[in-house]
Amino acid sequence: MRIIFIENDHRFIFGLPLGFRDAGHSILVTGTFLESRLNFLFASFKPHFAVVLGWSLIHTKSNLELIHEVAHIYNVPLVYWATEDPTFTTLFSIPLIKLLSPNWVFTVSPSSVPIYRSFGYGASFLPFGYQPTIFHPKSRRNINNRLVGLVANAYPNVLEYDTTHYRKSSMNILLSPLLDKDVQVDIWGDNWDKMTPILDKELPSTWLHGSIHYLKTNDVYNSCDIVLGLQNYSDDVITMRTFEILGAGGFLMTSYNKALEHFLNHGKDFIMVNSYEDMLEKYNFYMENEPAKELIRTTGSKSISMHSYKERALYIISDLEKEKIISSNL
Repeated sequence: MRIIFIENDHRFIFGLPLGFRDAGHSILVTGTFLESRLNFLFASFKPHFAVVLGWSLIHTKSNLELIHEVAHIYNVPLVYWATEDPTFTTLFSIPLIKLLSPNWVFTVSPSSVPIYRSFGYGASFLPFGYQPTIFHPKSRRNINNRLVGLVANAYPNVLEYDTTHYRKSSMNILLSPLLDKDVQVDIWGDNWDKMTPILDKELPSTWLHGSIHYLKTNDVYNSCDIVLGLQNYSDDVITMRTFEILGAGGFLMTSYNKALEHFLNHGKDFIMVNSYEDMLEKYNFYMENEPAKELIRTTGSKSISMHSYKERALYIISDLEKEKIISSNL
């Protein structure tokens, strides 16, 4: 089967498209495109369906209208994967699908499925996953036995606007206890130098490493003794980085998320932290128990294997065939 992905953001092109490739399908990623190029790609590649992903710079009104028009001309079903739900379902995802008119919508948020259906669009739940050729365990010889790492953007504007956002609670549970005990946390991501009013503590500049290319994050997860994983919700959506940290074989400490309990076993595959005091207790325990950490790294990387993007690709095809959007005879 031939699938075209209309995207140029590295967070997406090195994920789900490679899952389809691993499942034995032919893929084509458009990258940045002009109208003539998009027409050429559809005409020459002859895709069986097209996929639009997430929220990125190419999702302008004119581009979305163009994608809809070209797909209609070549009679190619359109699929949209909404990765910014549920926070931006109303603000971004719904306006996007009204312009795109996809044949089916997948969403990372179970609670958003009925919203799409209420607008007349077929929809189903598709959580994030990970790509094993990008995120995988490496030699532990380069591990820093005292390094606590965090890969995440800070989003101070969001947290100042919405003081009840669960991401702030996640920081208070995972990050604040370590900062209060002067435990160094090395952070990769944007805008952490603007977080003093929110964290009530200034982060030393030597701890802040700025933005990092998506393809380099696997090295960070493999070099850290402990990886902190912020969550944006206490239920509903599990972050993309949760899957990627575990795929890399990282020792993950993350805040409570009800949905995680349906995917993995906390205490065996990762460590779930419920409070400030709980974080300090578990941090102190695991920093002194390397065999326990290594066991969790190993079981976590094995358990997450069923959530590869190959498995997500197989599910997408099965769902689209069931809904008769694509033929099962391709």
